[in-house]
Amino acid sequence: MISSTTGEDNTGVSQSLDNLGNLHKGREPQRIYQSEPFLKPVMSLKQVGFIKAILSSFKFKCSESVRENKTPVPKDLEKSMKKGQMFIRDNSIRNQPQKNKSQLPHLTHQEEKSEKAGGSQIPKAEWKTLTRSPAKVILDPNTANPTLKLSADGRSVRTKTHKEFHSEKSYYDYLSQYKHKYDGWTCVQAQEGYSTGKHYWEVDVTGKYDWRIGVVKESAQRNGFTKLNTAAGYWTLRLQVGSLMALTEPVTKLNQEPPSKIGVYLDLEEGQLTFCDTMKRKVIYTFKAEFSKCEKIYPVFGTVETDQRLKCIQT
Repeated sequence: MISSTTGEDNTGVSQSLDNLGNLHKGREPQRIYQSEPFLKPVMSLKQVGFIKAILSSFKFKCSESVRENKTPVPKDLEKSMKKGQMFIRDNSIRNQPQKNKSQLPHLTHQEEKSEKAGGSQIPKAEWKTLTRSPAKVILDPNTANPTLKLSADGRSVRTKTHKEFHSEKSYYDYLSQYKHKYDGWTCVQAQEGYSTGKHYWEVDVTGKYDWRIGVVKESAQRNGFTKLNTAAGYWTLRLQVGSLMALTEPVTKLNQEPPSKIGVYLDLEEGQLTFCDTMKRKVIYTFKAEFSKCEKIYPVFGTVETDQRLKCIQT
């Protein structure tokens, strides 16, 4: 059946268009915005002056408030500040709570002895008494390490150069020849030992950076690289890489400048061995020991330099 082109068909099309138009019903009409040019605010001179007056008044009141609430500076601090001194401002350092003595790190035996060691001035009267018993110290070539070179008079010693050492008799010939010998440490002892009395000698170590000076008991071990300390029968001072120490057990570091001339005072009856800085007339260190009377005590020396001699001075 062919539909009619009149009436019904036209009505349907008309309704469809009406329906499409109804989709926009209920919506607000579109608004149109028009932008206006930005106008820079303009202030009169009178207004600017008014604002400046307000800010100035506010600044004055703030400064007055700060002055009123400012903590007064302590007088001692104020004086120091006038002198230009600087104070610690790091609160991590200043404000740390103080520890009780029991909470502080314990000093080692070595550090405790280091604080007590040496430095006292020797009165002139005592100095004369101390130097009243000069000892004539002559080095014993039979005890010297084969790398050491003694002077002809036996008063000084240094280490041989490489050429000097290899031009002389072999190291093994030396070891087989002598009974009391230093085949490890570069040391030498004196010819004469002491079992009683008081004895004083001086040693010149000017310009040297490594030396060993003191005494050794007759029965102490000399060969090898045993520790040359009080436990082994040695009472000596040692300078090594600029550090001065007494070879106790454990070692006692001495917070003093290395001397250029050293006086050694041995009192066997009192059991005392004192080292002095002869230039400053000050005590460096004192050993207390019960020196056995059944064996002798010998002066002993050690050095490693090839260009600087260690010298025993005749007093």
